[in-house]
Formats: sequence, C-alpha cells, structure tokens
Amino acid sequence: MDFLGFLGKPLGAVMSWIYSLVPNYFVTIFLFTFVIRLILFPLNLKQQKGAMDRARLAPALERLQKKYANDRNKLMEKQQALYEKHGVSMTGGCLPMLLSMIVLFGVIAAIYAPLTNLSSPSMSEEIIGVAQYAIIGEGEGKLPENDLKGYYGELRLMTYAEANKEDILKELTTPSAGALQRAYPKADILNNTETYESYKAIFEKEMGDRSAEEVYNQLVEMKDQFSVMNGKFSLLEQPWNSKGFLGINWLWLIPLISGLTSFAVSYISLSYNKRSMPQDQPGQGCTNNMMLIYMPVFSTWIAFTVPGAVGVYWIFSNVLSVVQTVLMNKIYDPAKARAEAEAKYLERRRQKEEDKKRLARARQREEAQARKEEQERERQREESREMNKKKKKKGHNTGTSSAQAEDADAQDGQDAVTEPNSDEASED
Repeated sequence: MDFLGFLGKPLGAVMSWIYSLVPNYFVTIFLFTFVIRLILFPLNLKQQKGAMDRARLAPALERLQKKYANDRNKLMEKQQALYEKHGVSMTGGCLPMLLSMIVLFGVIAAIYAPLTNLSSPSMSEEIIGVAQYAIIGEGEGKLPENDLKGYYGELRLMTYAEANKEDILKELTTPSAGALQRAYPKADILNNTETYESYKAIFEKEMGDRSAEEVYNQLVEMKDQFSVMNGKFSLLEQPWNSKGFLGINWLWLIPLISGLTSFAVSYISLSYNKRSMPQDQPGQGCTNNMMLIYMPVFSTWIAFTVPGAVGVYWIFSNVLSVVQTVLMNKIYDPAKARAEAEAKYLERRRQKEEDKKRLARARQREEAQARKEEQERERQREESREMNKKKKKKGHNTGTSSAQAEDADAQDGQDAVTEPNSDEASED
C-alpha cells in the first residue's frame, strides 16, 4: 500500500484537479480514467507497433520453426538473426507494458482513496487512521480491523461513518492511545504515556484549524458522492450482501455489466490476435478459454465482493480499453501486416518458380538448338564423306581411261612413222 500510495500522489493530484472542475465522483472517475488512458496511449501505441512488426515476421518464424524443429539452438540463432535483420526487438513490447502496469497501480491507489486524493483540504493518513479506529469493534455498525486494511479502507470508512458519528468525533477531538497507535504504527504509544502525549500533540498539529466536526462533514459529503437512486443505494456497499441471492438489488447490475465489458475486452483482443496469428499453437486453446470465459467470470465474482464504486471504475476502464484496442488496430494492424508479409512471400515464391521455369525453358531451347546444330554438322560430315567416296571412285575410273588413251596415242605415233617409209619404198 505504501508503494501504491507513492504512485497515487501525483495521479491523485490530476484526479483532484478534475474533481475541482466537475464535482461529481463518477464523472471524475470516467474523465480521470480517460486522461490516464490518453497519457499512456503513446506507450500502448508503441507496444502495438511492436506487435505489428512481430506479426509481419510471424510467417518467416513459423517456417524457421518447421525447418529447425529438431535443432533448438539453431532455431534461436536464426530467429535472432531475423529480428536483427528487420530491426525488430523480441522484447520490444515489455517496457510499455511494464510502465502501463506501474501507472495502473497508481490509478488504483488514486481511485480507491478518495479521502486522500479528492478531499479539500486533503485528509492525511493519520486523520483517516484515527477515524478508522473509531469504527473498529464488534456489534452493529462496527467492522473488524482486517476489513479496513487494503485497498478499500477509505471506502469502508465512509460507509460506516454515519453509524459511528459520536465515536469518530470523540477520537478526532481527543484521540485514544489505540487510535494514535493506528495512526502512527511505528511508535510505541500503547505502553508509554510520554510517547502518547507527544504523539497526541503531533496529531493536534495535523488537525490544524479543522475541528472534528469539519473532518466528519468531509467524510459524509464524500460519501454522498457515492449515492445512487436518490440515496437508496450507495456504491460504497458491496453488491453481494449477507442475504445472498435473496438480497438482489440494483447494485447487481454493476458486476454483471463489469463481466460483460470484460468479456467484450477479451473477445475483441482474441479476435485481433487470431487474425494476426491464425495458426493454433500448443496450449493456445486453454489460454483462449481462460481469457474468454474464466476472466469475465472471475471479474464478475470479484465485482460482487468489492464496493460498487470499484466495479464502476472497472466498467469505465473496460469500455475505454475496447475503444483503445479497436483504434490501435486501425492504426497498426498486425493482421494486415502479416497478410502483406505472406502475400510478399508468396509473390517471391511465384516469381522464383517462374524464373526457374523460364530458365528451364531457355535451357531446353539451348539444348534443342545444340542438338540441331550437332545434327547439321553430322549431316554435313556425312555428305562430305559421301563426296570423298565419289571423288575417289571417279578418280579411279578416270585413271584407267587415261592409260588406254595414252596407249592409243602411242600406237598412232608408231603407225605414222611406218607409213612414210612405205611411200618412199614405193617411189623407189
């Protein structure tokens, strides 16, 4: 609670400022929740962008998981290289989420402590502690001490203030040792009279110029801010009372609406997650059921057992969460990023297949052309061989005819020499 109180101080200042403009606790809760969501929106938007970047890499990661299913070290190495290549952090969404959770605790402290954060002048923890001591005890209108511990101490104090008016005025005027011990738990007041007197003086300074009546009136005025239906019901009360189902009242609408809005938050979040991560993962079905069914049921049950004002805050927070989820998915849509990544991957695969087919066809054409050219060269070689054969054969035939011709010429030459001699002989 000290940690929550530390966070609640600055947020309580914002809440008090809103309350000074609109002096209505429920309008203040809604506007305050809206302002906090608005302040955290840049962080949540950054977280959403990180989710979109990771969704864009999801198809590639899934292919790596299939490829290296049996080699975890290699898988981690490849995943890290993929994230570094695209400038995506594996834990990029953690810091905004952590800061959001820290601020959320501060919001809880501011919402659940209206006396500390909204009262003007503000009530100190010591004054509240003394007033709480006045309503501790047994009997009607009294509460066990444990019921005042935790988040709802101030809300329960306002609930039982009117039933314990005289005791509260008495303790605030002249606090008992037990009341001071509750206000200053680190001091040993119960067993030391001097310490009691010392802290009694300190408490009187804490009260300042305010009287016990003025402090009590602050409690009552703040309590009236929680009244609904003309004061018939108070949102400081729990919807579930001692009568159980026989005690059904209008306050039951708060946990029911809280459960429905919690279901809406879970349903819309799961719908967007399913669009961006369509493949079922091991254990995902159980997780989805937890978010979609168990969390709304749990939220409804809790809202029955806490002051109605807390349930109202949850309703406002759930409604704003739905609006914020839809808006952020419009700005950075992980499902769209994943679909675009898958489309680009398929286009690259298609282009690669076309390139392979085109290369295969080119190779086929080259091989066919090479075969054709080889066949042409073979044909030409065959023709050349045939021509050589013919030439050789023709050359052989031509050689025989020439020899015969030469013999004939030689015979003719001899005849020519013989004939003149014959003439001369005749002449003789």
